[in-house]
Amino acid sequence: MRFSNTNRCAFFAVLAFLAMANTSLFAHPFHFSSAEMQWNEKNRTFEVALKVDPNDLEQELRRRTKKKLVLEKLGSNAVVFEYIEEVFQVEKGGEKLKLKPIGFEVETKSAWIYFEFPVASPLGDLKVTNRLLQQAPHQTNTLLFRFEKSKISTQFNEEAVEQTFKWDATAKTFVLKKSLTP
Repeated sequence: MRFSNTNRCAFFAVLAFLAMANTSLFAHPFHFSSAEMQWNEKNRTFEVALKVDPNDLEQELRRRTKKKLVLEKLGSNAVVFEYIEEVFQVEKGGEKLKLKPIGFEVETKSAWIYFEFPVASPLGDLKVTNRLLQQAPHQTNTLLFRFEKSKISTQFNEEAVEQTFKWDATAKTFVLKKSLTP
């Protein structure tokens, strides 16, 4: 079957219109973030460096604020950290730790968000909740947890948004106790 030039032009015009009207038609199929959370003995904080797709973050912030915004042109970090504070939380002994924003930077293929959780003592069980970008299908958020010389890697997704790091006083380190939550 052969298309005439007119039919070919019409086909590509419709395809272009659909692409512009529904950008999710060509959205990337994998959604993930990665974070590193490390204890800083000198500052008495758990420091977090979070890497996320800037387009996914921008789309979520637009959805929440109902405003057209561009990450690179934000005049303030407030909208970013308001969202992060809501979706990335740490509890110690049942008490929610206060998130302290540090800053963020946007690159071509990634946005880096830096924050910390001040705490007098790191010892004791820590519950980490990560619901970052859970509106995206198949969102996976990884976390590398560092305490002194130990490293624990874990993942968060729509079925597991919380992970508990239990303090093992005998081994003097943390161990991961996974918890499933909808």
